Amino acid sequence: MLAFTKADGINKAGAIAMTAMLIINIFFAGFSSMTVTTRIGFAMARDGGFPGSRFLYKVSEKTKTPDRIIFLVFIMDVLLCLLPLISTTAFEAITGVSAIGYQISYAIPILLRLTVSKSTFKRSAFDLGRLSLPIGWVSVVWLFLTSLFFLLPLRFDKDMRQTWDDFNYTSPVVAGILVVAFIYWYAAARKFFTGPKREKLTSSCLNDGPDVQTES
Repeated sequence: MLAFTKADGINKAGAIAMTAMLIINIFFAGFSSMTVTTRIGFAMARDGGFPGSRFLYKVSEKTKTPDRIIFLVFIMDVLLCLLPLISTTAFEAITGVSAIGYQISYAIPILLRLTVSKSTFKRSAFDLGRLSLPIGWVSVVWLFLTSLFFLLPLRFDKDMRQTWDDFNYTSPVVAGILVVAFIYWYAAARKFFTGPKREKLTSSCLNDGPDVQTES
């Protein structure tokens, strides 16, 4: 974009073309993000991980889609996109947690698999065998080390100092989310949430197509 606006003469056509490409890219990226978030939300509602999971875990007979989860994700995305109108710092803090949030969400179950449920973990049809433990530890260490980079300062002022506007708020936001999660777990979730519902793949599924049976 700057190449078209900061040259000797402004290339209006080029700037418009680049802007249009950016808008199209953001439009389809939004659909991709909603799809992923909706799938995760529907799975969490299926497992009873949300307040009101029974209401959210519903597939519309007309559209054959989880409309309630889709509308919930849509409303949350809209509110998040409107946040910069109030505070750009808060918006950057929340969006900055997305990367490290994925890292933590991957590392915690792997670590629990390697430690707490090492002898009780039920293996699925796809298994790494003897390599599962060393690969798991390599994954945990890698996720931990790479997560540290997201906690480092992003920018400094002209005197190379940190100000409230330059501060990386990822650490306090992540800490706040973890505190809320622990409170929710000990106050309510541990009484009804038993973890993801495992699926048992039958032989016909592996040979002829999808035939998944859920264990009760």
